[in-house]
Amino acid sequence: MTAGRGSDTDLDTGLEALLGGAMYGRAHAEKKEILLPLLWAGARRCAETLPPLADYWRQMGFTQEEPADYTGLPYLPVSLFKEFDLATVPPDEVARTLLSSTTTGASPSRIPLDKITGKLQARALAATLKDTLGGHRRPFLVLDIPEINKPGEELTARGAAVRGIMPFASETVYALRQTQGGFALDLPAIDDFFARHRDADVLLFGFTYLVWTEFVRRLRAAGRTFAHPRLTLLHSGGWKKLTDQSVTREVFADGVAAVLGCDAARVRDFYGMVEQVGVVFVDCEAGHKHSPAFAEVAIRDPETLRQVGVGETGLIQVMSALPRSYPGFALLTEDVGEVLGYDDCPCGRKGMHFRFRSRVHKVEVRGCGDTVAQNRMVPAIPTIPVTEKREPVSEDITVLAGAHLTAGGLPAGGLPALADALAPDPLPLEAVIGLLEDAARKMLRPELADVQGLAFLSAWLQKRNLARVLETNFGSRQAALRGTIPDAGSALTAVPRGLVGHWVAGNVPTLAVFSWALATLAGNRSIVRVSRACVEETRALFAAIGEARYEGFTGADLLARSAILYFDSGHQGHHRSLARLCDARCIWGGPEAVAAVRGLPVREHCEDLIFGPKFSLLAVDRATLAADDGSLARTIAREVAVFEQGACSSPQVLVIEGGLQENQGWLDSLHAAMGYLQAKNPRRLASDSIAARIIRERARYGFLPDHRVWASRGTEHSLLAAPGMAWPEAVRGRTLLVRTVNDLEEILPHLSPKIQTLGLAARDGEKRRRFCLAAARQGVSRIVAPGTMNFFETPWDGMLPVNRLVRWARLPGAQEGAR
Repeated sequence: MTAGRGSDTDLDTGLEALLGGAMYGRAHAEKKEILLPLLWAGARRCAETLPPLADYWRQMGFTQEEPADYTGLPYLPVSLFKEFDLATVPPDEVARTLLSSTTTGASPSRIPLDKITGKLQARALAATLKDTLGGHRRPFLVLDIPEINKPGEELTARGAAVRGIMPFASETVYALRQTQGGFALDLPAIDDFFARHRDADVLLFGFTYLVWTEFVRRLRAAGRTFAHPRLTLLHSGGWKKLTDQSVTREVFADGVAAVLGCDAARVRDFYGMVEQVGVVFVDCEAGHKHSPAFAEVAIRDPETLRQVGVGETGLIQVMSALPRSYPGFALLTEDVGEVLGYDDCPCGRKGMHFRFRSRVHKVEVRGCGDTVAQNRMVPAIPTIPVTEKREPVSEDITVLAGAHLTAGGLPAGGLPALADALAPDPLPLEAVIGLLEDAARKMLRPELADVQGLAFLSAWLQKRNLARVLETNFGSRQAALRGTIPDAGSALTAVPRGLVGHWVAGNVPTLAVFSWALATLAGNRSIVRVSRACVEETRALFAAIGEARYEGFTGADLLARSAILYFDSGHQGHHRSLARLCDARCIWGGPEAVAAVRGLPVREHCEDLIFGPKFSLLAVDRATLAADDGSLARTIAREVAVFEQGACSSPQVLVIEGGLQENQGWLDSLHAAMGYLQAKNPRRLASDSIAARIIRERARYGFLPDHRVWASRGTEHSLLAAPGMAWPEAVRGRTLLVRTVNDLEEILPHLSPKIQTLGLAARDGEKRRRFCLAAARQGVSRIVAPGTMNFFETPWDGMLPVNRLVRWARLPGAQEGAR
């Protein structure tokens, strides 16, 4: 982007007009006519003084013309302040650095403030809070420790918020004190404060989590309450931890009111962040948040990044005309908000009003599309990680398919009684294969068309493929299934292990059928626990299986030996009960889930098949790139789109021979192929967390030297390229991470059993053969041609699963015959 310098005089004049008027007096459209040009001028100034910012904008294809709307402004994700120095003024002009609150070990955001920015932010905050608090000073009780407001060149978010409110204070008292173990109530100071100001208007402020855990709950535990109806409490931040504890806004306000003796309406939440100090969005009388005159909020769809409509939710973008010393003009957060309306709030304030909904959940990249980190031992842990929801744990077990679906649900004895009621004897192998093939046909119905991976599943269930699976697993000994074979004067038989328990990840909706079918081919009974994310799709797929027919056998006969069910991931008792029943377990998932299930008590003879966290990549040599007529680029685009990179076999990384400049034309064609596929086969809506991660990684790559970004207008698809072979963490959402090497053999030392599938395109046959053998010795499970990476083949994850799900027994004599 070519940056031109805006007029400082125009910028200051326009901002003065906004700061000097009513904070909420202008209608949305009227305010935009003044504010949007100021934001654009601030953006251009920052691009001129911060070259990496201008380069990032250029790579992202942001506009070089003044935008028509707020979402047309070039934006930065707030996470960038944790990784880069984003000062737009010389170091000697930075008067203070603000630090964000962080979890232990995390890097804080660092916000450089020069004197001008600091003064503007203080003035703006005072003007905003005056609308809520009025103009008079009042006694101020800070629900925190004095140390947060210590002098120095660095100041935390908590300290900055307290200082911003102090102009409204006639005196300041702190309610907490630091102890060796954390915090404690300073009860003498609290008692004295309320006693001296019994009949006065008083102001309290604290960060939401601290207010609840360190103030309200401790006062409750001490049996202390106060009666102060003229109290106003402002609080902000920390909602994520309270949401995890099922503390809603209503519960919070009522709890504060009960302890302090005020009306719950006097408990006011405000939304703000250290990256935009001076900009706060305080709840109005209707409980809605409003933008002050000098700032604005856009709520952006996580898929398209367009402004959402009234009643819709999206990622919050906060814009401010205040910052001069850092690029704070348009910051895209990892918070979710809802647009409530424009110029029509019951409180009478003008402009857009909105509601803060939640932080973006930092969801683990579950299932198999995990990370390629160094190999490490994952210790067994005694509880199953709760990744699906945060409501209280439900006792319910929902049967989705199987014998008890028609018998009225779970029997009275719970999972043990359910296991006892499953039909004991396996169907003939020919009948199983015939029913599965007919089920594959019945799955190809319109109502199942949107199930991810259905075409792969249907092809896998065909008789010809199942015969190939059994041939690979058993070879010449296949007749031992459901029978015996002669062996050195005696006989061998492959008997089912018994009851197989399946813990199935939610990354691929067809996974439950694959896992169940492997156990069923081996003649086992099954109890399959699916993820909540896949309940409805799993129910529909097994309903199709139940309708199958083959030579007098029915799908109901097949399912009579199985139960497909769902129960809360946090119910440890159900997990333990299922584990104790198992003769074998198929465990699919990320490292925590796998370790937790493996740590459950089981029978001594239980066989575990672990389909744990894996990572897949593509590798293409220089000759193949040079000869590509576009077909390889299109093939790779399809591989990335299948399962939206949620499967362990989905490529997350593309390694190419040659540098970025040498291969720019081919990478341009790959990006174009991804765009064409998006238009033809739109990406399934990404979760807020994946969208936020895509935005974050695009900006990080855009700022780093020697890195490159190819990106769609929304978050639909991305190429993020860097030199060298440092393994990146998977992003997903049709985001392919490109690495460049001089020779593909540079990959080999980095390969390990963590690699599930390697898609290889190399024209030299001898080079390809040597590379494949070396990669297999390093632990790679599958090395296949691009276009076949997502085929569910045998062996899988380096094992022959159907063979693992039988027990081999030696019998006297060599007599053959069906049991």
